[in-house]
This record gives sequence, C-alpha cells and structure tokens, in this order.
Amino acid sequence: MGRQGVGGHMHEMEATTTKELNKAFGGRLQQMRLQGDMTTAQVAQAIGVSRQALWTWESGQDMPSVVTVVKLANLFGVSLDWLLRGPAIKHTVPASSD
Repeated sequence: MGRQGVGGHMHEMEATTTKELNKAFGGRLQQMRLQGDMTTAQVAQAIGVSRQALWTWESGQDMPSVVTVVKLANLFGVSLDWLLRGPAIKHTVPASSD
C-alpha cells in the first residue's frame, strides 16, 4: 500500500489522529490549570509563553514544544506520560537492562 495508503488518504488519517491527540492534551492541560485554580495568564507567565499560545494548546489547535511540555508537567506536578498520553496506558515497553 505504500506511505500514502488507499487513494492517497494517509495524510488525512494522520491529521485526524493528530487533531484528536492535540484535543486530548488540551483537555488535560485545562483540567490541571483549573484544578490548580490558575488563570491562563498565571500559567503563561509561569512557563514563559503568551496567553494566546496557552489558549491554542488548551483548545487543541496546536501542541507546545517538548521543553514547554516539561515545564507544564513540572508546574502541575504530573508526569510527562500522563500529560501527553493520559491515564489509560496499557502497553509500556520495559526498560532495557543493558
């Protein structure tokens, strides 16, 4: 089938998946902000971004950089794994014992 898939629609499927992931991340981010009783301005200032950037992440329109995700996880006291993937992680790869 190749990279494009049937009828060249692989790109559309990837976009849907990315959109769903962004939306889920945004929901977790907003949940943590609200649980911490913080405004978008407070979170934005704490991690050094604009309120508009934070809004685009919370609304699922975009994702922050890895460095910013680390800052968010530290600010809210949650794991990167939870913030990025959510609570229902069934399959993990064990660490190698090299």
